[in-house]
Amino acid sequence: MIGRVRRLARLEAGGLISRTASRRYRREVDLRLTEAGREPIDRLFPARLGRERVAPPEPDEREKPGELLAKVLKSLAGSVR
Repeated sequence: MIGRVRRLARLEAGGLISRTASRRYRREVDLRLTEAGREPIDRLFPARLGRERVAPPEPDEREKPGELLAKVLKSLAGSVR
């Protein structure tokens, strides 16, 4: 947790985020990107998404998760008392 606090302090000191006390809960802090913080996000985020793209499932693969879940639930239904 201390590492996260330090990381946030560095981002705030660098002008990339702003921190304000939460109105909902005194232990919370609201974080916002500043304009300076938006620039690296806008520049780097699309490239990152491009590297992590996953191909969508084929039409015949779309039903399999539901079928597998139904099979698991059916087997569990007999064991619950």
